[in-house]
Amino acid sequence: MERIYKSSPSGSLSAYVGSGPVGFAGDGGQALIAQVSSPSMLTFDSHDNLYFVDGNRIRAVTSSGLITTVVGNGDGGTGEDGLATAVALGSVAGLAVASTGDIYYSEYVGISGVSRLRWVSSTTGLVTTIASSLPFGSFSGCSALSPTLDAAEFSSVKWLAVDSADNLYAVVSCADGFYSATDRVLKITPAGVSSVFAGGGVALPGDAGPATSARLDGITNPMPGAIRTVYFLQPGPAALALVLRSVVQAGTLATL
Repeated sequence: MERIYKSSPSGSLSAYVGSGPVGFAGDGGQALIAQVSSPSMLTFDSHDNLYFVDGNRIRAVTSSGLITTVVGNGDGGTGEDGLATAVALGSVAGLAVASTGDIYYSEYVGISGVSRLRWVSSTTGLVTTIASSLPFGSFSGCSALSPTLDAAEFSSVKWLAVDSADNLYAVVSCADGFYSATDRVLKITPAGVSSVFAGGGVALPGDAGPATSARLDGITNPMPGAIRTVYFLQPGPAALALVLRSVVQAGTLATL
């Protein structure tokens, strides 16, 4: 049985997407009678539309309850740029949606271990690769991150998030060896200009100092919040599985 459930503020639980049987069916109709398969990576846009990964597709549910496929043809593997609903989809690692309806996702493709950051235009329905990582076994240390990401060198791009101004935040991993890697949070403006927002330094833990001077490992779930702040989770000390940290737009890092 595969469904997405909705929990109300009062704690009541109700089915939101899926009729129960595992499969793919129902596009263009009510989400409650559709079939889904292992839904994951749930995210909402600013208009209360739900987006989620469904096997080798990304599907959307409108606030009125209609479900459609927005990315992927159901095939796994390496998909070339083109019509978003006609491309193959790799293993999705991150998903975020801007207020414009533009979709961003990161994926791992093929046995090479290449990781890609991709953008789906809400106006054309076309998917474009913004950046690709080096193949598995290449150790760059993010030495060539460019302002436009066209020459970016990183091992993988993972978690994604979008803030209220449609800036995209992407967690990238930078490997210096098989057993040595650090994370960075990149900020990419709607105009496509990228910069390191957090990570890339050596300070541990780096609290109260510039976020770009801290060494960050194992970052997950970046969450833009109010008052120009970005939160994320990171592995904590032995007594704490995870710790919540924050970076204000002025660039100061804190553990909460």
